[in-house]
Order: sequence, then structure tokens, then C-alpha cells
Amino acid sequence: MTEEAFLANMTLIQAQLGGIGSNRKLIQENQADGDPRSGYQGTVYSFMFSTTFPVAKVYEMIILIREGGNYKISGDQLFAKPKLKEWFS
Repeated sequence: MTEEAFLANMTLIQAQLGGIGSNRKLIQENQADGDPRSGYQGTVYSFMFSTTFPVAKVYEMIILIREGGNYKISGDQLFAKPKLKEWFS
């Protein structure tokens, strides 16, 4: 993902969710050797955060890869938090 694409995606996300995310809490972190879906060869790091936006609470997955000694954002995905009380009632 290029810097320009990342900034454009963040602008769209913030517009749709009412502003900047806050109260990020790290929920999970993983490391994998490559990505079979994309064919990427190398170490892939993923971080799952619980994030609060003005109009929604979401899980945010940020994926990093290492290229040339630098870490680069490979992806950023948002998933709506389920309302668990509805699942168990």
C-alpha cells in the first residue's frame, strides 16, 4: 500500500465513522511467514485493536510487512464489533 493510498483510505474511513478513532486497545498480535493468498514471501505482522470512532465501535486489523529494513503498512481493515448480548439472549 502506498502512502497516498493509505492516507486516502484513512480519510474515507474517518468521514464514514464520524472522525478520528480513539481509545485503541491492542487485542491480538500475530506473526506469519508469508501470505498464501497474495503469494507474499516474508514476515507478515498483524495487530488487532479495539477502536472507538464517534459513530461506531470496531475491530481494526493493521498488517505490516518488512521490506529493506523498514516496516510498511500492507493493509488496514475494519470490522464492526458484534453486539454479544444479542447473540446470547
